[in-house]
Amino acid sequence: MEMKEKFRSVLEEYKKTLKNYEEVINEYEKDDNVRENEHLKKELGKYKEQFNSMKEDYDKVKKSNGELRTMLHEQMISEKIDILNASREKMAIYFKNSDVATENRLSELERVVKDKYSEVNNFIQNRESDLAESFKIRIDTIYDEAKEKIRIIREKAKNDFSIQQNVYDETSETMENEEIDEEAMKRKIRNNDIEMKIGLNLVNKIGIILILLSVASGFTYVHENWLDNYGKGIVAFLIGILFLGVGEFFYRKNKQVFATGLLGGGVAILYYSIFYCYFGLKIVDLNMALVLSLLVTAITTILSLRYNSKVICGMALIGGYFPFVSYVSQFSLNAQGAYIAMGYLLMLNTTIIAISLYKRWTGVKYISFLLNVPSMLYLMSVVNDVTVNMMYAIATFGMYTFITVAYAIKNEVEFESYDIILLGLNTTISSLAIYGIFEKQGLTDFRGILAIIFCVIYIGLAKLVSERVHNDKYVSGLFYLTALTFAILVIPFQFGLTWMTLGWTIEAVVVTLYGLKFGLRAVEKAGWIILSICSANFLVFEALRGMSGQNISFFELKYTAYAVSLLIILATYAAAGEFLNKFSNRGKMLYNFKYFTIINTWFYAMYISSRLYSLYIEEAVTSVLSYDYNGLFKILIFILVTILTGKCFELTNKNREDTFLNVFNPILYILSALVLMGTVASKNALSYPIYQNNSGVEYFGLLVLIVVSIITFLVFKDVVKSIVVTKNFNFELYPLIINIYLLYIVTSFITYQLGLGHISFLVSLIFLIVAFIYIILGFKNNYVYLRRFGLGMSLFAVAKLAFYDLAFLEIGWKIIAYFIFGIITILISLFYQNLRNNMEDKF
Repeated sequence: MEMKEKFRSVLEEYKKTLKNYEEVINEYEKDDNVRENEHLKKELGKYKEQFNSMKEDYDKVKKSNGELRTMLHEQMISEKIDILNASREKMAIYFKNSDVATENRLSELERVVKDKYSEVNNFIQNRESDLAESFKIRIDTIYDEAKEKIRIIREKAKNDFSIQQNVYDETSETMENEEIDEEAMKRKIRNNDIEMKIGLNLVNKIGIILILLSVASGFTYVHENWLDNYGKGIVAFLIGILFLGVGEFFYRKNKQVFATGLLGGGVAILYYSIFYCYFGLKIVDLNMALVLSLLVTAITTILSLRYNSKVICGMALIGGYFPFVSYVSQFSLNAQGAYIAMGYLLMLNTTIIAISLYKRWTGVKYISFLLNVPSMLYLMSVVNDVTVNMMYAIATFGMYTFITVAYAIKNEVEFESYDIILLGLNTTISSLAIYGIFEKQGLTDFRGILAIIFCVIYIGLAKLVSERVHNDKYVSGLFYLTALTFAILVIPFQFGLTWMTLGWTIEAVVVTLYGLKFGLRAVEKAGWIILSICSANFLVFEALRGMSGQNISFFELKYTAYAVSLLIILATYAAAGEFLNKFSNRGKMLYNFKYFTIINTWFYAMYISSRLYSLYIEEAVTSVLSYDYNGLFKILIFILVTILTGKCFELTNKNREDTFLNVFNPILYILSALVLMGTVASKNALSYPIYQNNSGVEYFGLLVLIVVSIITFLVFKDVVKSIVVTKNFNFELYPLIINIYLLYIVTSFITYQLGLGHISFLVSLIFLIVAFIYIILGFKNNYVYLRRFGLGMSLFAVAKLAFYDLAFLEIGWKIIAYFIFGIITILISLFYQNLRNNMEDKF
């Protein structure tokens, strides 16, 4: 492709040189370009076929190389040479064909130029001599330039072909002489070959485990048929030593993987031999067994460090557990045997994973942990001594925590994810085991103290890690979070679930405000986390049930403490100026907390007021009146408390800068008004109509209802006016809405509360009088909407009178009704007459 671009540039230079022959040469260039494009397309198709063919050949060769691993080196070299030879031949053909094609094109171009030159020269000679001579000189000059350009192009093309051929020959020779890195090739194959991994590693370990099983089975068989006890013990140790010797031999022969399996198996057999000689054959006493165990452990440590092999360490660890598991599966341990097994396993694990202080062998720690957990739980179930079980569980917890943290601190490296998972598993299982011991022994009064101890431990670990491990980003935070978890659990563990909400609430307030005061953001966040957990627990498990009437112990006290705590936190943050930046994440969180606190305060005020009424007033009302009056009074208390709560919120928003309160307060007031509308039309204050005999207490209840209605109306009037003005609505909506509301309340009082609903004429009369008042106010204050509403009410009142009320009136009352309605309607028409006259005078 590069040569093709060079030819194109040469052609462009030639076109610029022969600019004056544009009419003559254009046709030729078009024809030549077409031919050249066709020729290049054919060559491109041929090269594509050759490329696809070469790609298929390469894929086949690559697959063959993978299958024939033992002949890989020779075959790669042979294939490499074949490819280079084939490429050399094809490139030679390509250059040769290109050379010929270029030469042919240049010769053809030279011939055409000569023909055109002769044609033009003959044409000029037949014209006037002066003009012909002038053109002939110019044409000769152009023709000489064209010949010179063609000659230069021909020489340059030959030189370029020669240079490219030399470069390719040198590159091919260099590639042929290059040697393949044998060791790198073998290492790559070994790392990627699944068969090698299985055959070299997995099968080796499986074989060692099978040998261990065979040794165990062999010991059992020999125990029943051959040799005495001492002979059996000696044979067991000899087998272990034999494995160590053979493993050392193969390690010296550079068979590390195979040798490592033998060494690990030898250590495991030695551990089994000790356990077998003590528990099974009983030919060594406890002291000798411990000494031998320490000796084998020392050998294991030396071998692991010498060969830098975690496999030896892991196999030794498995071997150390194998005799314990074998014995427990066949025989049962007594208390004394359990004590010895505890000491044995602690010594085994401590010594083995102590190597982790020098080597980061995460797998060894996991093997130890996974084997130790069920063993620990089993031994603790056998031993009934609380002190021993507690010490064993604490030692296990401390062992894994220390080993994991100590390596990171000692070497100042970051914790890996596997370390964090191990710490989490260790904490969970150990704490559950310890709490299980407390529960089993009836020590539940000390569970909170234990949680405090865990909390202090993890706070110390967090500080230690943050100070000593400089690259740590997460683990110290996780330790603090774990400490926070135990701090949260102190309350339910020590005081029980009954006092959980109250304790968490107090704890959240103390921790949060302490962190805020001293600028400790981590402590402050811990307080917020405790408060969030407390809120979720309280709202889901207690508030919904308590407010629905279910019996929750000390619910009033808990809710009061919770609501007051939220207000204390809110007031403290507001006093500290924390609400100034509401666009930051912290500001958004605080504002959301503020909204939640406001809503919760309203709910608390409603609940506590209703609860106080039930405790101190309900019984008295029931004894004097009836139980139904309690429903009315509770609704009135709800209305008053809602209005009072909104007014209290207004005191904190005098400048109306809080957008949430600007919306929430009107909602409270409108809700109160709507509830009152439903109450006056459904809850009677009087047992009988007002003109009959009712008790003084009932009249007092009616008076209370009237007072609450007046208060609600005044509040509703203000909020409607505020909404109309703030939202830039038509101001005429304000008088219309409040007068419609007032009409509904008055009508409900007359028909339902006073018991006069059966006097239909009276209702129509009230409607007409109110309509007359609305029309007067409308004309006086220029309220068009109110005036039209009054006109509509007047027509409705007249229609009601004509089609319904008159049917129930006597003749005397009919005359009075006609007269009154006539006077009022005439006065209404008089007002409209004055309106028309004023409009005519104006226009």
